[in-house]
Amino acid sequence: MFRIEITHDVDHLGFRDHIADGGLVRFAGLCCIGLARRSLSPREWLRAMFLMSRSALGGRDAWFCVPEWLEREKALGIRSTWFVACRRGRGIAYTPARARQVVDMLKKAGCAIGLHSQCRDDPAGLAVELAEFREVYGIEGPVPLRMHYLAGAGFDPVACSGLFLFDSSILASDRFFGDGDFERPVNIMDGEFVDAVKNRAPAARMMESARLETARIFAEAARQGLGVTVDLHQRSLSPTLPRYREYALWVLEETKRLTR
Repeated sequence: MFRIEITHDVDHLGFRDHIADGGLVRFAGLCCIGLARRSLSPREWLRAMFLMSRSALGGRDAWFCVPEWLEREKALGIRSTWFVACRRGRGIAYTPARARQVVDMLKKAGCAIGLHSQCRDDPAGLAVELAEFREVYGIEGPVPLRMHYLAGAGFDPVACSGLFLFDSSILASDRFFGDGDFERPVNIMDGEFVDAVKNRAPAARMMESARLETARIFAEAARQGLGVTVDLHQRSLSPTLPRYREYALWVLEETKRLTR
């Protein structure tokens, strides 16, 4: 049966988590690339720099978007799945103690919570990581699995099917899932369409292309009567990422329209 599964990777929880690891400098550099390629207007670039600075200095963190996601999805009748890490790693700088507060919010909202793992190629390490995840966040039973950076499991994930509800660790636009399938590839990921580094087009052309390709994938899954997995990152509603935000809001509205 055709359905759209909205999922969120929690790679970042806030600007302040990245003060020490150089993440703010990298983000500023990416914004400059966006400005040069006209995916960001000068006004949007200035706003991003201001909000980043204000966040780093202790103001409201412009990358923390969980409350808005929950509010919008509740209004649209969407129940999402969130993939949360329990260890620091490449690009992940938040602590489990900080993430625990977010997980409590997600539980209260009725969201599914999965492991955002960093144990590719290591099934024994994955079992240890899962035990840490359950202990830190107070989660029991099998959970969804997604490897960080959609790197794939590096081993047969079916061998771990007793530990996980499903595996969503690779990016494949044309591999949809059916009822009971353990492997659920990510068919649509926001960064593939609206990232200024991957896409050189100006803003209007970028968004038009993103909508057309997303609509094509939705239509093909509907034709086959199968499910689509969408990955919208936690920070993608941030006003510092206007193309991500514009795309994410459009995807949520399309999900409601196509599945009501």
